[in-house]
Amino acid sequence: GEVIPYRQISLAAEAAGRIKTKSSHARAGKFVRQGDLLFVIDPRDYELEVRRLTEVVKQAGSSIEEIDVEQQNTEELIEFAKEQLRLQRNEVRRFEDLRSRNSASESQLEKARQAELTSLNSLQSLKNQITLINARRNRLLQEKERAITNLDLAELNLSRTTLVSPLNGVVIQDLAEQDDFVQKGTQLIQLEDTSKVEIRFSLRMDQLRW
Repeated sequence: GEVIPYRQISLAAEAAGRIKTKSSHARAGKFVRQGDLLFVIDPRDYELEVRRLTEVVKQAGSSIEEIDVEQQNTEELIEFAKEQLRLQRNEVRRFEDLRSRNSASESQLEKARQAELTSLNSLQSLKNQITLINARRNRLLQEKERAITNLDLAELNLSRTTLVSPLNGVVIQDLAEQDDFVQKGTQLIQLEDTSKVEIRFSLRMDQLRW
């Protein structure tokens, strides 16, 4: 009969770059086991990208911590401003009462009302700051999430610089050499699965009955 391979697979580069290492197993006719190293593509560019994005994520985290401190301080100032406004309103009511009994002048009442208005404006300004801080914090959170996603992709690309055998088998063709520059998708090697084979043969009916 004729032995037919159960399956043949082609392995391609999943990352672009120069082939830094070609294993001695990655030669035509060699037997490889699942997990054996076949090729290593120069990982330096990918390592630098992982390092850069790691710093971006850290910086985004630090910025969020800083804005949280700013928000906490502003909220404390809001409480002070509320207390100041309460005192100023009490002062206005006191002068209004004194004015009704002609014990205070109109200018004193106007000054108290002006102080109340100033306190109210300060409180509103602080509330506006909180709104802006929340918007900035949401933007920073989105930037951090994008950076984390990019970092995950960079780590995935880094892992793709190493090509290992996915099965036990025999190398049928090796299509690249050490120091070759390959693009993503370039075929590097073909393997034949030896876990099982098919045997095709012909029998006459009398042989089949036997």
